[in-house]
Amino acid sequence: MTKPEVLLGNTSFWKYRRTPKGPEGLTFEPQLVPPTDPTKPLEFCDPAFVKSTTTARLSHFGKARIGEGNDTTPDPEKLAKLGCRIKDLGQQIAAITEERHHKEKVKLSSSQGRLRKIANNEANKIIFNGMESEKSELTRTISEVKAAIQSHEEGSARASSATDSELNESLVGKINNIISQIYQTKVAGQAGVYIDNILADYGYISD
Repeated sequence: MTKPEVLLGNTSFWKYRRTPKGPEGLTFEPQLVPPTDPTKPLEFCDPAFVKSTTTARLSHFGKARIGEGNDTTPDPEKLAKLGCRIKDLGQQIAAITEERHHKEKVKLSSSQGRLRKIANNEANKIIFNGMESEKSELTRTISEVKAAIQSHEEGSARASSATDSELNESLVGKINNIISQIYQTKVAGQAGVYIDNILADYGYISD
């Protein structure tokens, strides 16, 4: 069994580390089938709700209930509200200085840790959705750039007055214009910045 370790300071509120406690549990290794179309994402499905699941620890007996963790729909507003609640708890914890209130401080820290875990799940939904948008934009950008290069090659074969330098500058300008217009979503390698920018749109500013 594991529990989240509360991180304070400048760390994003939706990030947390897992601190292992007790014996290691069973590990479920999903058997992923490569998609026939790499441009289309795999559909999310909780293994606990798949009838073919044979692992007793994951399979359900009786009526299964699907919670919020099974919904991959991003909800930035919910994440922003969680951030405000976590920040408020952090201020309450910092205000407790007397040793006799240690139990209350531990209780607040535990609540903050649970909220961080929920926030981490919500942030991962936003990141997943953003990366799918980024992949779609990159696929379209590559397609448009390829078409521009083909058009450039056909045009340069017919052109007589323009020099190679002029034609190349024109092509570079077209490619840069395509990239700037289509490739807007940037998540890979900068998920933290992506989340912070989205939260700012909902009124939450990171410390």
